[in-house]
Amino acid sequence: MSMNSFWRSKFAWSNSRHNQWAECKKQYYFNNIKKYDGLPNDPGRELLWRLSELQKMPFLKGRLIHEAVKHQISNHNAGRGVDADIAKNFFLSQFDSTVKDMNLVITEAANGFPPGEKEINDIRKDGIKQIENFCNIIWNNYKGVRCLGHEKNEEFFLDGIKVRIKYDLLTEKDGMHVITDWKTGSSGFDDVDENIQIGTYFTWLNKTNGISAGMIKGEVVYLKSCDTEIAEKTDADIKKIEEFIKKDSAEMLSVRSEEDFPASPEPKRCIGCNFLSVCKEGKEVISSLKSQ
Repeated sequence: MSMNSFWRSKFAWSNSRHNQWAECKKQYYFNNIKKYDGLPNDPGRELLWRLSELQKMPFLKGRLIHEAVKHQISNHNAGRGVDADIAKNFFLSQFDSTVKDMNLVITEAANGFPPGEKEINDIRKDGIKQIENFCNIIWNNYKGVRCLGHEKNEEFFLDGIKVRIKYDLLTEKDGMHVITDWKTGSSGFDDVDENIQIGTYFTWLNKTNGISAGMIKGEVVYLKSCDTEIAEKTDADIKKIEEFIKKDSAEMLSVRSEEDFPASPEPKRCIGCNFLSVCKEGKEVISSLKSQ
């Protein structure tokens, strides 16, 4: 089946797009291509846009923690200081109001697998703990550095390919630029130096600001455990990241029809997929799961 070409004009590589492409190409198709079919107000198009706005439960927690942290850093930069109680109250009000309408907002609930009361309470407690860790422990490490930006979307180009990033915090001290990513899940990359997301941050700073690899550090901070992992890269490492992004983009842009987007159905993945209700393969997996 042929498909529209408008999506190509909207194409931009990002780490999140890469992850979706690697995880399930059918999900990628619905989210990045199929929802541009038809005209505005077309029922099928509108449905896909609504589904794309659903949030998986872990992503909801992560997003709200990031927003609470963002507000506190803004307060700090404005001279008002960081306040754990204000941050926790923000998280609780947003989280609890979202949970009340979970069937309309949370992916798992919309797919017929709503989180239970215990899971909701555990997520709520974990979110509060991570915010306390940030305000009372982690932020103390950043009081002597210059904040250049936080929670910002940026973009740059590699051989005509638009690349998008969103970093959590960018600081500088004595010429050393540190770009930080807050993690709200469990600790541990297999090798943080090989992490694509961090590598893309290095590439952005190098390409857009002319900062040499030796004056950049990547930092992954786990708000749950307060652990920090540091990534350092060379000019050769940045070149490898550039080549990876260009190769990955070429694969994404080489598709010609819907048949180029096979599904990768798996129960846990499908339960948390925004497009389960419109995916034949996903519905078959879930139907089989319910019949067991």
